[in-house]
Amino acid sequence: SKTPMTKENIRLLAVARMAVRPDSVVWDVGAGTGSVSAACAMAAWQGQVWAVEKEPEALDLIRQNRKALGLWNLRVVEGEAPAALADLPKPDCVFIGGSSGSMADIFQTVLEKNPAARICLTAVSLESLTDGLDCMKRFGLADVDVTQISAAQARNLGRYRMMMGQNPVWILSGEGRP
Repeated sequence: SKTPMTKENIRLLAVARMAVRPDSVVWDVGAGTGSVSAACAMAAWQGQVWAVEKEPEALDLIRQNRKALGLWNLRVVEGEAPAALADLPKPDCVFIGGSSGSMADIFQTVLEKNPAARICLTAVSLESLTDGLDCMKRFGLADVDVTQISAAQARNLGRYRMMMGQNPVWILSGEGRP
């Protein structure tokens, strides 16, 4: 599939940064393949996870992964944020994997629903990094953390293993103020 997937090491850090609890209500906005949604659904096994995605191919992948992993606390929402967020329950934590240029509107919607929500986002472009930092400042998030990760995975090449670098990723997180 051409749908982007958040790599394992990034997913683990994002779930930790959101402080997902067993009973958390989590939104994954711009869910892509649903890899972060799935990780959150495993962590919030008594809670609810809402995977919001607009691309049909990605929505199919999320549904397939949900079924394969038996994650019945994971709900799939077809639509574009922020409009697709209107009817969702108040989130404890929100992951923004994609915003399609609507990051400020997504932040606004999240913080209107829960002024104390924890927000985490990943950025692979300088523009997304800048937008994310601007939103965290503009909306007054507390305990803002920015981490940049560059990882490499071993890949078998004949009898050798070669380390293949992945794109650097920024992980931004912060907490709203009640």
